[in-house]
Amino acid sequence: GTVTRLRLSRSKKTGASKGYAFMEFESDDVAKIVADTMNNYLFSERLLKCQFLPPEKVHENLFKDCDRIFRKPSQPAVRRYNRIRSLVEKARMTQRLLRKERLLRKKLAEKGLEYDFPGFAAQALSKKRKKVKTSKKSKLNVSLSSQ
Repeated sequence: GTVTRLRLSRSKKTGASKGYAFMEFESDDVAKIVADTMNNYLFSERLLKCQFLPPEKVHENLFKDCDRIFRKPSQPAVRRYNRIRSLVEKARMTQRLLRKERLLRKKLAEKGLEYDFPGFAAQALSKKRKKVKTSKKSKLNVSLSSQ
C-alpha cells in the first residue's frame, strides 16, 4: 500500500532513533493487514510491535512536522549552554530569575489569582553557605550548596 506520512521519533541530543515510529497508509484495510502481518516480526535482532489505530483515535499533532528534516543541535551551542559559569554570571542569572518570578507573582495577583508556588526565591534563600567547624590547625570554609 501507499504510505502517506511517516514519523520517526528521534533523540534531540544524538539524532538517533528512539526505537518507535508512526506510519499512515492511504487505505485502512492495508494498514490493518500491515499491522497484523508485521506484528512480532523479528527485524535486525529486534521484535517489531505493530498496532492499528483508527483515524478517529489519531491525535491531530501526531504527524506534525513529519515532512521536516531532523537536525541535531550544533555542538558549539550545546557547549556554550553547558559551560561552567563564574560567580558573577551565576549571581546575574539568579537576579534575573528572581526578577522574573516577582513579575509573574505580580501578574497573577493583578488577575486575582491566589496561586502560591515555591519558585526560585525559596531555593535561593535555602542555599546559603554554612561554615563547618574544624580543628584550629586547619581553618576551611566548606560549602554545602550544590554548586
